[in-house]
Amino acid sequence: MAAVAAARAVSVGPGLRGLPRTLPLVVILGATGTGKSTLALQLGQRLGGEIVSADSMQVYEGLDIITNKVSSQEQRLCQHHMISFVDPLVTNYTVVDFRNKATALSGFSSDLKYCDIFLNIHIEDIFARDKIPIVVGGTNYYIESLLWKVLISTKELASV
Repeated sequence: MAAVAAARAVSVGPGLRGLPRTLPLVVILGATGTGKSTLALQLGQRLGGEIVSADSMQVYEGLDIITNKVSSQEQRLCQHHMISFVDPLVTNYTVVDFRNKATALSGFSSDLKYCDIFLNIHIEDIFARDKIPIVVGGTNYYIESLLWKVLISTKELASV
């Protein structure tokens, strides 16, 4: 089975002649070992994109080998976000945490306010730099939580 890439346009307000303006959002989703990271790096370099990881384990620091994180050399080829910022011994990181942080990165959901303490960067900033965000990972629920907000329990959101 191979990694699957899809693109979705994100509405960013009025453009030329008052028509809605959209920017592309690329999503690469697939099982372990299907070449998602390689494809993301190739697209990132070709399209001038930045990679946003949607992997439930790659958020943790120090688990590089068991999570097959891209190397620091590969990360220098294309800017990466949402990797290695959670201490696995201190923090339990959930899909709600991911969604809050990633939507702060993306501007997808204006009803979710979240101060991005760790990275201090937003996907809106990626767009502002004329870059394309490339969301890549194998954690379906993380990616689905970005695309369809109704999938996350409102009880979980209320506790954030």
